[in-house]
Amino acid sequence: MTRLSEQDGTVRRPRPLDLGLYVEVPALAIGFVAWQVISKGWAAGWGGDFKIFRAAGHALVHGHSPFVEPTVRLLTGDDRFVYPAPFALLFAPFNLFGPTVSTLIYLVLSVCAVVLAVRLLGVTDWRCCGAALLGAGTYGSFCVGSIGPFLLLAVAAGWRYRDRASAGIWLALAAAAKLLLWPVL
Repeated sequence: MTRLSEQDGTVRRPRPLDLGLYVEVPALAIGFVAWQVISKGWAAGWGGDFKIFRAAGHALVHGHSPFVEPTVRLLTGDDRFVYPAPFALLFAPFNLFGPTVSTLIYLVLSVCAVVLAVRLLGVTDWRCCGAALLGAGTYGSFCVGSIGPFLLLAVAAGWRYRDRASAGIWLALAAAAKLLLWPVL
């Protein structure tokens, strides 16, 4: 976290306010989500989207459809798997662990996805990672366990490698996972 000052070559340490705002506050926010998952779990709605993805992966591995019957009664709630079936396979390994442990692992992976996406976009200031972790959309996706951080990572990879053919793959994966992202293509 130290850096050289361009003027005199001395080492400058981060200011305490920067550390508090961009390291400690995001850590506390993520810790709060983790604590809620551990203490209240799925019963209180923490990690609700991840619960749906995990169940869909479990169903697919055991030869069942991850989808419900297309009736109005079953599709009116927001508690059903509505993504393409191959994406459910990505969540099958989480069934090797209990619900709490798998949700915490998913939370850690989501945080890493956001930080990596910020880095892929060429941002070198470490404070921007903290700010990205504190964004309302990001924090909300951590609370419900959505795939938002991974979609962010796919779009960031598509942008970073936009001059290569692999960019199309990253953007196509993001658009296939969530049709709201198709304009990115």
